[in-house]
Amino acid sequence: MANDFYLRYYVGHHGKFGHEFLEFEFRPDGKLRYANNSNYKKDSMIRKEVHVNKIVIEELKRIIEDSEIMKEDDSLWPQPDRVGRQELEIVIGDQHISFATTKIGSLVEIKSSKYEYSRPSPRYSPPSSPLPHLNSYTPSHLLYPISPPLPHLTSSTPSHLLYPI
Repeated sequence: MANDFYLRYYVGHHGKFGHEFLEFEFRPDGKLRYANNSNYKKDSMIRKEVHVNKIVIEELKRIIEDSEIMKEDDSLWPQPDRVGRQELEIVIGDQHISFATTKIGSLVEIKSSKYEYSRPSPRYSPPSSPLPHLNSYTPSHLLYPISPPLPHLTSSTPSHLLYPI
């Protein structure tokens, strides 16, 4: 199926507080599913589902295609271990990849692995702005604001109030 699209990312481990993980997936119908399981202080699992529009799915496809991740091979990546695992699964059209590696916390960990990235890394570039007054010199936070500025919030405002879910 040429229009198939599926994306899933998982990172997790089994530790002192049991199986803790974060996972999200985008399905072909636009459903975005999110799960976060942290048993720290007996927290319960967080599950959220929303539908995203076709533009979001098309942008994800564009980012994936520009990154050339579908051409990669995880055979030299560090294997999942007691530290945990990360998984990435992508289906675009007739192509399907599924990667698994250990939890990676820094660029130093990547550089110390046996994996060598031979191709220059493509940089993510947002699509050109449809707004004529914005150009390549416009700061990215003005092109893609997280939320509208709220004058009554200050730098001392707790982050959960600045970025509500």
